[in-house]
Amino acid sequence: MFTGQKVAQHVESRGIKLITSTPYYAQEKGQVEAANKLIISLIKKNISSKPRNWHETLVQILWAYRNSPKDAMKTTPYKLVYRHEVILPIDINLQSIHIQKQDDLPIEDYWNLMYDELISLEEEWLLALQNMVQQKVRIEKTNNKKVKARRFRVGDLVLKVILPMDQKYRHLGKWSFNWEGPFIIE
Repeated sequence: MFTGQKVAQHVESRGIKLITSTPYYAQEKGQVEAANKLIISLIKKNISSKPRNWHETLVQILWAYRNSPKDAMKTTPYKLVYRHEVILPIDINLQSIHIQKQDDLPIEDYWNLMYDELISLEEEWLLALQNMVQQKVRIEKTNNKKVKARRFRVGDLVLKVILPMDQKYRHLGKWSFNWEGPFIIE
């Protein structure tokens, strides 16, 4: 976030309280990398003949990604954002039963259905959140099986991890050290 003098004046004139924090969120980093890996693999499958035109398939790839149910949520991101399942052009052209019924509804019934759909969406959001929490617990259990409890004694040598938000050597960039020490436990 840019917090220069002009931004500060603009925010203050609008009565907005500006809070800055680190953009790093360790739990999310793996999720973003996993999503990017999936998107890249989908792009690779679709550009085998013309690799330089990957940007032309990106829209279709993102569309497919957003309309695929995710394990963590047990639903599609599209439905969580837009409040209903996607209606494809072929559904409209072939007049699927869903579309036909929707077209035949009186306006009052249509509004009632939309209201019911809105209520069920809130339930879907809560269910997606519960599914994500359950998946996080499963992943945590799996990862904790690999962790060994260690007890340190006075005189032991230890290393301290340098987290991304801690001070690293800027001139070393990505080659900066991940650990500092050793330190002696007293």
